[in-house]
Amino acid sequence: MTILILNQSIAFAIDRVKGIMRYGMKKEAVCLAVITDTEKAYLLVIDDDPLLTRTLKRALEREGYCVDVAHDGYEGIKKAKSGFFHLILCDIRMPGLEGLMTIQHIQDFQKKAGAGKSGFIVITAYDSPESRSRACQLGVTDFLLKPFDLDKFREVI
Repeated sequence: MTILILNQSIAFAIDRVKGIMRYGMKKEAVCLAVITDTEKAYLLVIDDDPLLTRTLKRALEREGYCVDVAHDGYEGIKKAKSGFFHLILCDIRMPGLEGLMTIQHIQDFQKKAGAGKSGFIVITAYDSPESRSRACQLGVTDFLLKPFDLDKFREVI
């Protein structure tokens, strides 16, 4: 599991990892990436809703992140292969390749290429125990249900 901490202190990051490990996650399985205020984090938003992608891109860029957008899973994989993203936000239900398979393909590529591990957040309007279980197996760090409040979204990021 990759835990991405953006614009926080190292102490905050360590507390976050300790909290996750209380739930049975082995420390060997946790990869921690901390991005400080002086570094720019690169984010990729993969979603087929153009209004949502425009809104998230604007909101995240105002927060100082570098943001790229993909409108389906195939485009998301292509962009993830062309450069490293610290965090990838991905919808589940999209035309073509669905989101959890997209995440799996990106993770497989990163592992084979030795390109580092991105953090993943699922954003979806379709919640189910099966999708949550699969997302957990993939090491997704958070699961946001649409529609969501932008302030809550910023907290998760």
